Amino acid sequence: NQYKLVKRIGKGELGFIYLAEYISTQRLYALKFIKSSKAKVVESGLHLSKTFDHPNLVKSYGFFLENYEDQLYIISILE
Repeated sequence: NQYKLVKRIGKGELGFIYLAEYISTQRLYALKFIKSSKAKVVESGLHLSKTFDHPNLVKSYGFFLENYEDQLYIISILE
């Protein structure tokens, strides 16, 4: 409810990516929707990616769980 999905910008084996607007600040982010069935594959990577700060890496701001179209997804918030 805090993000407005603008458009789908990518798709891959683990899920898909939307360009989204954070409603309270109107700032744009990429939301990466990862199928919850793949959670064990990506969970440690998501925790670790929040600690990276390098100009050649996409900045990760965190993640949350959400139901979308009747399926549970891990949603990673990216710059």
